[in-house]
Amino acid sequence: MNPNPKSIEIDEGKIVYQAVRSSGPGGQHVNKTSTAIVLKYDVTIHAYPVWFLTQLKTNAGSLLSKDGVLTIKAQSFRSQSRNKDDALTRLIDLFKQSAFRPKM
Repeated sequence: MNPNPKSIEIDEGKIVYQAVRSSGPGGQHVNKTSTAIVLKYDVTIHAYPVWFLTQLKTNAGSLLSKDGVLTIKAQSFRSQSRNKDDALTRLIDLFKQSAFRPKM
């Protein structure tokens, strides 16, 4: 596999963040605050190479919709900002994992 990270970039201005209520334990606090983050990123608005989109589709699985929107939900932390950072880190890791171009 041949890394080609310079041709693959994430346009951070096109990332949409939505705060939602997280599930799980937390007592009354969980019912009052929206600490979970849903990150949405439309990969179809960029001119990514076909090989990258194919690899991204394989790696993302159900995170990538048929419309080409990546959706990542982060709710591991009690802080909204930490969940936002976690979601962005997971998006970057997914792109790094998919940015290795197979040898022809």
